[in-house]
Amino acid sequence: MMRRLFRFKGGVHPPQHKEMSTRRPIRPAQLPKQLVLPLHQHIGESSEPIVQVGDHVLKGQQIARARGYVSASLHAPSSGTVVAI
Repeated sequence: MMRRLFRFKGGVHPPQHKEMSTRRPIRPAQLPKQLVLPLHQHIGESSEPIVQVGDHVLKGQQIARARGYVSASLHAPSSGTVVAI
């Protein structure tokens, strides 16, 4: 015998509002003027920056290295110039 978890038929169906997104063309998202990247990414230790203020970095370039047992390296999500650490 199958036991039923819910007592109502069909589940919950909230409104989707899909028509709001179908009226405009798809376009690329714009980059913000400034990106802020925290060196402390999780419960572990903060990453150690390996770039300096004024350095030009390329998208994907490592900008901070992992330090300690639970740590993570950080890579630039976009090209640009480091303005603060």
